Amino acid sequence: MDGKTDCIKLRLSLKVNMRDNLGRFIKGHRLSEESLKKLSDTVKAKGVIPPSRRGIKMSEESKVKMHHPAWNKGTKGYKAGKLHYNWKGGITPINVILRTGSEYINWRIAVFERDYYTCQMCGKVGGYLEADHIKPWSLYPELRFDINNGQTLCKIPCHNMKTKEDRKEVRLASLRSILK
Repeated sequence: MDGKTDCIKLRLSLKVNMRDNLGRFIKGHRLSEESLKKLSDTVKAKGVIPPSRRGIKMSEESKVKMHHPAWNKGTKGYKAGKLHYNWKGGITPINVILRTGSEYINWRIAVFERDYYTCQMCGKVGGYLEADHIKPWSLYPELRFDINNGQTLCKIPCHNMKTKEDRKEVRLASLRSILK
């Protein structure tokens, strides 16, 4: 018998013994020094050496295989950009570019800090807050990053109410532009 087979048999016997002691074995529980000593003595008495790769020399063939690059190495951009099936010519809406840019993020932080993270309508401190534009984003592009055009509002109900009012204002503005 080789050491590997004996080690497997020992593990199976230990599992059976643990099943007999149903209330005593807890997965992840650390064994006491006494239990570790008993296990060590049992392993030494049976002459079982757990299988290990430590100290075993690796063949040259194995070393070459280990250092061979992965199949996807160097494929960054594979089916990305112009090669992707959904490519539409590199068009990203200007709104997305502006709202994900650092200037917008800094504007939001500045508005929150100026208002001490407090809703300006109901006075609630903290929670789920949003930086709102007092004059709508779409109608006043020159005021988009003006801190004085920002206010901190809580999501529900304050910002939702303000958004409804803004949408009415935007609809009226678009109707006026059509009628002119």
